[in-house]
Amino acid sequence: MAIGRNAPRYQTMAVLYPKSKTLQGYLCEYFIVITKVCHQSVTWTRKSALARLSTAINDPQMKTFKDELDLWSSAIKEEANVLLNQAVVEEAKHNSLFRSVATARSNASAHQHKIERQTQFLDACSRYDYCTAWKQTRKRGTTKLLIRCTPYQQWRDDDDDNTSILFLGKLGAGKSVLLANIVDDLNLRDLSITLYFFARHDNEESMKAKTILGSLIRQLLDYRKNDSKFSHLFPESIPRIDLEDIMDLFKRAGPENEDIFIILDGLDECEIEVQSTVLEHLAKLQSFGYRLCLSVRTSERRPIWDTQLFQFHASIPEENPDITDFVVAEVDDRVKDGRLVIRDPKLIDDVKQELIAGACGIRNIHKASSKDHRGYHIRILKVLVGAKEPLTTEELRQAASVTIGQTIWNSNKEINSIHTVLKFCGSLVMVDEEDETVRFIHHSARSFCTKGSHDVTDWAFSELEADQHIAEILVTYLSYNIFETQVSRNVVPTIDAKEMPRRVALSAISSKYLGTSIAGKVLRSTTRLKRDIGPALAKASICKEALDRAYRKPGRLSPITAVVHAA
Repeated sequence: MAIGRNAPRYQTMAVLYPKSKTLQGYLCEYFIVITKVCHQSVTWTRKSALARLSTAINDPQMKTFKDELDLWSSAIKEEANVLLNQAVVEEAKHNSLFRSVATARSNASAHQHKIERQTQFLDACSRYDYCTAWKQTRKRGTTKLLIRCTPYQQWRDDDDDNTSILFLGKLGAGKSVLLANIVDDLNLRDLSITLYFFARHDNEESMKAKTILGSLIRQLLDYRKNDSKFSHLFPESIPRIDLEDIMDLFKRAGPENEDIFIILDGLDECEIEVQSTVLEHLAKLQSFGYRLCLSVRTSERRPIWDTQLFQFHASIPEENPDITDFVVAEVDDRVKDGRLVIRDPKLIDDVKQELIAGACGIRNIHKASSKDHRGYHIRILKVLVGAKEPLTTEELRQAASVTIGQTIWNSNKEINSIHTVLKFCGSLVMVDEEDETVRFIHHSARSFCTKGSHDVTDWAFSELEADQHIAEILVTYLSYNIFETQVSRNVVPTIDAKEMPRRVALSAISSKYLGTSIAGKVLRSTTRLKRDIGPALAKASICKEALDRAYRKPGRLSPITAVVHAA
């Protein structure tokens, strides 16, 4: 009876643990004993009645079999317990691994969601590219004025958290370059955060109060986004942010154990309302513990700048010592390497003095433009004045190559190298290395073109003339005959118009319909005229695809369209 109860269980264990050689061995030994018992029982049944009776009363062999069965049963149970415990341990390991992977994925997903939420909130604050303007200004040069400027040293090293400094200088004195160097200098300090903004005269977006303050708070939040103490600054839902919201963010993300510097250049180029709004909000930031550094042109300094906002003032000298240092070093280098040959050593000082005295002002524009017999420099300057955003070198090359009124395109009349033609502009323009755009070297150069001194040039023009010049370029360009010829990869199909009604009708009738052949004969056209509608359909398809692309993803169709957009 015990064998009948245990044998099926052990067979099930063998199926559950097929890879356990030990358990399989124990089961084999167990069933071997059972086989012996069966063999012994068959032998016992073949004996006589008297022999069976004597064997049943006292049979030591059966007792041995019983002991062996008990032994192997115990071994099987113990091995099964061991295997069960091992399975539990392995399952725990797998569960632990699964939980760790699931936790890692959950954390990664939460982190990704956090980054996306922070990015969306930062974009809501401002999407203006503030860094490029600083890079472009910083590349113009390095100044030594910071070392000699005592007010700046006092402001930078002052222990007071709410001090400010104002740099004053005339037009072209180097205020922007000076503030760009200040950003570098402050970035070297420990336990400090430097926020900066450089307004651009050729970018209307940078001349708005929301753009200026929004860009500054975005920089500050960029520093704070990885600090768990400021995680509450980034809400789950992205609201519309106005100036009051920005000021609230400045207050909540204000200085703790570090100095926060705000460098702002070009504010005096903005409208008077923008200047007043920004200065009013900067005064609030100063009360929050922010340290301010601004610059203003001496001639543009209005009463709104004469406040108690600035504790330190510094004036950039009209005779910039950086120019003197540059001229002296450059002349000495040229004399040393033989590029400048002067027989009388006494003349070297005279050359330096003349160069320093002539460093201010535009003096080579007439000489440079006199070599431009086709008047390219006037075209370029008018395009740059009329454009509402900077143009790339390729866009400007195509715009300057257009001869107004000439609608027949001729590749031989195109400008091959815009860089060569730009030399005729007398250093009034520059090519920015960051984005390959052409822009005026300074906003005063733009004013020179529109309000130029007639004793220097005779080609000064007005804003209206520049806008009219761009409009004429656009009309001429869009009227080029080359636009009537288009190259396509698609082959225009040949479609006979007289077969179209029959094909359309038959396409709507099932091929299994009995009247298909009859309908085909009835609808077959009897006219002999052949009209190919393939070109018309292809043209309509091309126009539809172009419109679809324009609606799906607005962009520039050709370089010159940037001028269209800019105008």
